[in-house]
Amino acid sequence: MSTAFIIQVILQDKVLEDINAEVKSFRYRESLYGTAIYSLHIVSPDFKKYESLVTAGENIDLRLRWFYEGDDKRKVYDNWKIVKVGKVKFRYSPTSLEVIVHGTDSGIVLSKACHNNVFYEKRISEMIAIFAKQNRLKHSVKQTLNTHTLYQCDMTDGQFIKDILQPLAVDVNGNGGYNFFIENGDTLVFEPPSLVLSKELDSFSLYKDIQSLDVEYNDFAEAYDGTNSLELRGFDTAQKVPVHYIANDNAVIFKKLAPYAPTPPKLPSRIRLTTLPPVGKISNSMVKEEATAIWSLNARSLFRTQLELPSTIGIKIGETAMVEAKTPSGEIFFPHGAWLIYSILQYRNEVGKSSTILYLERRTWN
Repeated sequence: MSTAFIIQVILQDKVLEDINAEVKSFRYRESLYGTAIYSLHIVSPDFKKYESLVTAGENIDLRLRWFYEGDDKRKVYDNWKIVKVGKVKFRYSPTSLEVIVHGTDSGIVLSKACHNNVFYEKRISEMIAIFAKQNRLKHSVKQTLNTHTLYQCDMTDGQFIKDILQPLAVDVNGNGGYNFFIENGDTLVFEPPSLVLSKELDSFSLYKDIQSLDVEYNDFAEAYDGTNSLELRGFDTAQKVPVHYIANDNAVIFKKLAPYAPTPPKLPSRIRLTTLPPVGKISNSMVKEEATAIWSLNARSLFRTQLELPSTIGIKIGETAMVEAKTPSGEIFFPHGAWLIYSILQYRNEVGKSSTILYLERRTWN
């Protein structure tokens, strides 16, 4: 059964008719590590249809959506994406108007806003919800442990979340390494990594489904020396005793993405002092929380690859894809196992071909 990739556009609260026939190419890529980016290339005989892309200025309302329609006329829709217009190019000819639009999702506001907040005795998840409200974003936040007193000084909201809040976040089950990204262009998501396999994906076999698989290896420049652990120390001012916690490969959720058991730690490779909350408020659980979160975000190595699929709807960044990498005799080699989906690209090119590309990564601490 063949499948048609169909694009819909809302411009200034009006659904544009016949847009799919006018679209020459389209790309929309979202990622765990930044705002979504898109491009839309249109050629239309209607000169006035797209004028508001310029005349509306900063008040422009643009939304994108796509769906797939099979020979049986059954339609499968993706969600509407709320996007910002960053750059528009017009080319006029006697018979048509060519429009090329580039932009990002609405989460780009986090890289510009700077609210200089003071958070007193609040959970990290509560602070994230406040940032979402201040920036007029929806939010989906999983509750974190413990409260903190923190000050936002001379940092954008995005910087503060990424550099200060994300390393401190641990959920009620002790899982750190929270993901921070924008979903559907207008929802701030802050949650631990999911080990749930994507419902829209079967496992991919290197011999049956994939002709080849290129894996890129990156060794982090600031990888820790020595063995695999980090010791975090603080001082409980109420009990007048030192507290500490050693975080290691066995304390983080990402270890489950690797097909092999991690090496047990011996001595800590780096000792770090904990951030200090108000007098009498520090505890061993808070030290454990911060140590685990810091360790989750400081993997030694990063492996990345990508898979191109027929156009697919329903896969989400942050989900897990399984790759079967076995020789005909059954021997397992490195790509075998679970990979984190950190980015997804939906596209249709000038000749009408449409595909979904999954960008996958696996972090290791060995």
